[in-house]
Amino acid sequence: MNRRIHAFKYVCLLVLFFGTIGQGAAGTQAKPRQNGDSVLFRYPLRTAPEISGSFAELRRNHFHGGMDLRTEQREGLKVYSAAPGFIVRAGVSKVSYGKVLYVQHPNGMITVYAHLSKFCAPVQKLVRKQQRKSRQYETNLTGLHIATKKNKPIALSGNTGSSGGPHLHFEILRDSLRLNPALHGIQISDSIPPAVLYLAFYSEKIKAGPADTVVLPDTDSLLQAYFMDFAETDHAMRQAIESEYDSLLNLSLRRADTLYANRPSLFSLPKNIGGEAFMAHYFRADSLPDTLYLHGKAAFGICALDSIQAMPFHYGLYQLLFAIEQESAAASDTLAYYRLDALSLRACSELNRHIDLPFYELTKRRLEKSYLEEGQTATPYRVLSNRGVFLPKQGQTYTLSIHMQDVAGNRTVLRVPLVCK
Repeated sequence: MNRRIHAFKYVCLLVLFFGTIGQGAAGTQAKPRQNGDSVLFRYPLRTAPEISGSFAELRRNHFHGGMDLRTEQREGLKVYSAAPGFIVRAGVSKVSYGKVLYVQHPNGMITVYAHLSKFCAPVQKLVRKQQRKSRQYETNLTGLHIATKKNKPIALSGNTGSSGGPHLHFEILRDSLRLNPALHGIQISDSIPPAVLYLAFYSEKIKAGPADTVVLPDTDSLLQAYFMDFAETDHAMRQAIESEYDSLLNLSLRRADTLYANRPSLFSLPKNIGGEAFMAHYFRADSLPDTLYLHGKAAFGICALDSIQAMPFHYGLYQLLFAIEQESAAASDTLAYYRLDALSLRACSELNRHIDLPFYELTKRRLEKSYLEEGQTATPYRVLSNRGVFLPKQGQTYTLSIHMQDVAGNRTVLRVPLVCK
């Protein structure tokens, strides 16, 4: 009988808690997902919702696994469980998450609260006991079963571990996935679309032998060779010679790695894609090419950042789509696409295979490639065509279409014409 009464009280607690979810959270254009295994979590601080880091943001060597919630640039703010549950794990480390708590919820999800300064009394007592026993500062307590209460904090915010300043790192886990908190109730009002910083164009290199080498003659030299002893040149013949020069010029340009109208690339680097030689050409957003001319396989990349009004930070994308629009067929083919509802733990750790590392080494900017590296299996992309490498048809005209969207639904679209010679 006591167990039934306890179960009934717990169900009532759930109903009362979720009836208040969303109060105090700013409105946003994104609608949280609600399905059978989803739950709307409450913002775990009693402050206006603000973030300094978004889910899946590109970090030093990983995709960010959660959200960084601002704590007014100070420590000691009360941290509450985002939903009813039980504290099942507590950790203390000099690096990584620092002081961290894990709360398990009835639907099987686990929320994580990191970089804390102090635990609630029941956890603090167990941690100190373990530290005295092991004579070690760092500790990891598992198998805990401490119930959370709606109006009682589970910890105080801090700046412990590998933290660059006071904040609360918040995650949602389910099995081997990290879930996007913005789709489960932790929403921030946003009306600013992503901004493009750089475009990358990876062009297959032509293997030209000695017989294919094109040497451009000087027009005056041609005329001198044909009309060495003539002071005057027949006008029609001169036009014919200049036409020959133009055809040689066009042939040379078709042999080049890439053509772009009026806008030179910022710089170019040799690249190996799938065991084949490519050249990577990088363009600034303010000097994008009018047209890209292809002569073989091609791939693309984009460096884009998102912003939130009044926030002095930059965030990652929620959706990224590389598409090839066929003008003759009025159709569009997806080259690469991701939507970051969740990320596997493995994909989170393989950021350096997803971005263009040579570009990062030169610019300190993280540029996302449309293609997979050789042997790469973990990727945020849900859809890939030919591992993200475009195979154009000679003589065809296309449009490269890159769609970037943040979690609030703000979108930026970049289109560049493609011509395959």
